[in-house]
Amino acid sequence: MATGPGKAGAKVAGALMGKAKMNLNVAKPRAGTPVDVHIGRRIRAARHEAGLSQTALAEACGITFQQIQKYENGANRCAPGRLDQIAKALNRPVISFFPANGAGAPAGTDRATEMAADHYGSEIIEAFLRLTTEQRSLMRDVFMAVAEVMKA
Repeated sequence: MATGPGKAGAKVAGALMGKAKMNLNVAKPRAGTPVDVHIGRRIRAARHEAGLSQTALAEACGITFQQIQKYENGANRCAPGRLDQIAKALNRPVISFFPANGAGAPAGTDRATEMAADHYGSEIIEAFLRLTTEQRSLMRDVFMAVAEVMKA
């Protein structure tokens, strides 16, 4: 039985040869820009602060948790409409995810965002915020002393 173009199992003469000769511009994965990474860190920090898992945030936005992971890691650029959905799910203004200087990448590392985006850092922040002002002062002294000893 003869097969032709458009039929299941069809082979077009020279099709493989043509592909080998063509310069197929296959999109290569690109690293996120510093702003993409910054926005992702802010998303992660806000999600931790809200006490949501990646799955819960993804469900609220109608996407997969893997996509949330990609946004948080800065591997994928978050489109404005999607960022708006994420902001609403986290009860945050969209602008809170952007660098403070507004001119692209942050001049330096936003260390508070970096800490809040880290799982351990967000736990420390949450515990710290439950303390009274006097307790916070004492914990700061303890933390500074421990950090100094560990630095040596």
